[in-house]
Amino acid sequence: MVINDTIHGQGVFETINNKLSGQLKQIYNKNNTYRIILVGKEVKYGKKHKYTYTGNFKNNLLNGKGEINYDGTIYKGYFVDDKIEGKGVFYYKGGDRLEDTFKNDEKNGYVI
Repeated sequence: MVINDTIHGQGVFETINNKLSGQLKQIYNKNNTYRIILVGKEVKYGKKHKYTYTGNFKNNLLNGKGEINYDGTIYKGYFVDDKIEGKGVFYYKGGDRLEDTFKNDEKNGYVI
């Protein structure tokens, strides 16, 4: 949706590297450029690295509960500012599973 020449609302925005689907918001920068971000619970497709993220965003960063599928390896859990943070589970293509507590994208607890 475009209101007063500004993107705001439900929609799809696609660039060379990403496809954003959900609640979009246009943010203006100081140099008169802008960027489109996702807010709320939405979907982001990374074309270059071939991943799909479904979950919560805050200021266009993965924040809160979400799921990311990267070439068949799936992580379900929590994110803070684009990093895996808190309890989560990795499901690997071969059937292996890693459940742990993570901090700053690294394992932080015990493997179950």
